[in-house]
Amino acid sequence: MKPKFPLFSEVVLLQEIELYNLKRGSVGTVVEHYLDNEQQEIGYSLEGFDVP
Repeated sequence: MKPKFPLFSEVVLLQEIELYNLKRGSVGTVVEHYLDNEQQEIGYSLEGFDVP
C-alpha cells in the first residue's frame, strides 16, 4: 500500500491539539509511517520545526 503522505513530505496541522500545545497551522515533516499487519496505514511520526 502506498502511504497517503510520503516520507519527507511537509504537512500542516488543521486543528489545535491542546493536550500537546500544538497550534493550528504548525508545520511538520513526515519522518516515518506505520502499518498494521494487513499493511494498512495506522499512523505517522512527524518532526516539527515551528512547534513551541
